[in-house]
Amino acid sequence: MEYTLITMSGAGNRFLVADERAMFTQDVTNLLQKKYSAAAIRQLSAPDNPATKGCDQFLILSNTQHADCFMHIINADGSTVDACGNATRAVGLFLMHEHGRSEATIHTNATANHSPLTIRHHALGAEVDMGSPQFEWQQIPLAKPYDTSSLPIKTGALASPTAISMGNPHMVFFVSDVEAIDFQKDNLGEALVHHPLYPEGANIGAAQLLDRQTIKLRVYERGAGETLACGTGACAALAAAVRHNLTDRHVTIQTRGGNLALRWEEENNHIYLAGAVDIGKTIHINLS
Repeated sequence: MEYTLITMSGAGNRFLVADERAMFTQDVTNLLQKKYSAAAIRQLSAPDNPATKGCDQFLILSNTQHADCFMHIINADGSTVDACGNATRAVGLFLMHEHGRSEATIHTNATANHSPLTIRHHALGAEVDMGSPQFEWQQIPLAKPYDTSSLPIKTGALASPTAISMGNPHMVFFVSDVEAIDFQKDNLGEALVHHPLYPEGANIGAAQLLDRQTIKLRVYERGAGETLACGTGACAALAAAVRHNLTDRHVTIQTRGGNLALRWEEENNHIYLAGAVDIGKTIHINLS
């Protein structure tokens, strides 16, 4: 099978993008099941793949009537997810360049019953309206009712996380030093991803407050492991910090892949995520 892929990145998050908009919409399900099997995606996304050099998420673009495209988001391990902020920014800038416009719209599984996500040019690269954070236990979802401001979870230095959904489930821990967290030790990251309180798994954020306008963040993502940045994780960290009155609503979030600028507007309750984007090269690869 031959694949034509575009490499992209957003604040350190690495993506492989398959643009299949030439396919008819009704063919997409068959396409995903056959051409882009979980095994094929794992092979294409692997860091030791000499052609692709790997990625955090694999993205497939298809046609939709109500936005510039529908973006299917698949983790490096072949599992599917509903939202990815940095991927939305990267593909949004790609679409803006393609159409010669200053904004683009994208549907994902997370927006299936809502308006599409809107991406616009920003001084840092691109900004996406990520919508409203969700705090109700059913929305995240959790396995049973709990106070989502402080879950009864404690593992070593990580304790009492805030539970939030940004189109995908998150738990955010506030820590004194994010660099002291070792997600690999004793399988910490994977154990938290698969915590029984999260039936769909969770993305794990460790957030260090530097001041009321700055957060240092590391995220261990379900299906991808620790990544250099995580857009929805950054949104979750801001929402958790504001909920506990730890920061202002406009913050810079420092990740290992670069800085992200976020603002949570009171007027519409939406979080806006901005940061650098790189549209890389087109590669052609054959898998046996």
